Amino acid sequence: MDVIASQLSFSGEVLKSHYEITNIEFYRIAQSLDYGFMISYGTLIFTLALIISRKFDAASIWRKSGYIVAILGITAACCDGIENIFILALLTDPSGFPNIWAIIHSCFALVKWIMIFSSIGWAIVAIITRKLKK
Repeated sequence: MDVIASQLSFSGEVLKSHYEITNIEFYRIAQSLDYGFMISYGTLIFTLALIISRKFDAASIWRKSGYIVAILGITAACCDGIENIFILALLTDPSGFPNIWAIIHSCFALVKWIMIFSSIGWAIVAIITRKLKK
């Protein structure tokens, strides 16, 4: 099962079936190590948004939106961290966890992905806009 599909399944039964065929201990270690990746991409989005936004005039919508996108990077990483807390909780009883945990896990994953893709989209459009204005 693909990672994004499992994160956005909103189904405890789907995750339980996934965990039956997954090396749980390896998956637990990977989720723990993921916190380093969260810090990396959160910092990258934050920094990139600030660098790009500062290329625009102080009163421009691009600069103001860049500050919002910078915060989205940090918020996405925080949502990812909460998502991973739920994943680690699910792994304590991979076949008997409450299904509501899977739904909450997927909600945080959805918010994370929306923020990440929105940030990337903003950066691409902002860079193109900046190049066209030169």
